[in-house]
Amino acid sequence: MLRALAILILSLYSFIPNVFGQIVNIEQARIRTDTIGWTGHTDLNFQTIKYEEVLYNVGLKGSAQWKNEKKLWLLLGDVSYAASTNEVFNNSGLLHLRFNRKLNSKVKWEAFSQLQYNQLLALNYRLLNGTGFRFSIVNKESTRLYSGTLLMQELENIRGLYKNTSDFRLSNYVSMNLNKKQWAYSSTVYFQPRLDFWKDYRVSGQHTVSTSLGHHLRLKFELSHFYDSNPPLNVPKSTVMTNVGLGIDL
Repeated sequence: MLRALAILILSLYSFIPNVFGQIVNIEQARIRTDTIGWTGHTDLNFQTIKYEEVLYNVGLKGSAQWKNEKKLWLLLGDVSYAASTNEVFNNSGLLHLRFNRKLNSKVKWEAFSQLQYNQLLALNYRLLNGTGFRFSIVNKESTRLYSGTLLMQELENIRGLYKNTSDFRLSNYVSMNLNKKQWAYSSTVYFQPRLDFWKDYRVSGQHTVSTSLGHHLRLKFELSHFYDSNPPLNVPKSTVMTNVGLGIDL
């Protein structure tokens, strides 16, 4: 019983983030800074549960960004591995490279390439290459609103299929950030239909509300959702995740 519970904990710990990892929320991953040159960060986590055998989960996330007045390069990496001595529960990884160039105060041209694999999604690999435009609708200190439309080619190799699939999709998104004295709100929604078959589409979103509970304490609520109208076999169409936490500002 304890071993089954431990396996469930590790499986959920690795499964939920990687289901949402099908579509990368670039808006949340962007490094917002006025610094010219290089910026970045890395997160590493390691979790173990010991019962009759050792169960463990390893995760590594990192980002690096270079920018000047006109151009920006962004590199994202995310690797997750969960296993026991005799069984692998999850093995996934993602690498995303994005470039954008400022055309004027309202429009940027973007291009990206992304490679990922995901055991839980029956995905041997998925290669995305795309380009399009990002629009700044509102850009004030307390309110920011962006939208974007990109055309991308998706090359997939799914476990159990004998050939690769290649499709073209649109990647449309709307992103909002509100920052007030006592509270803040951020939201990003993606809609990605297949060009030749619009009934095959994906919708994902991430929405966060945080409020101040004092000079150094914050309450944060986050809702993430993902829907794929045509997922791989044995992968759920819809997933919703909520998270509530406290933050301390030092």
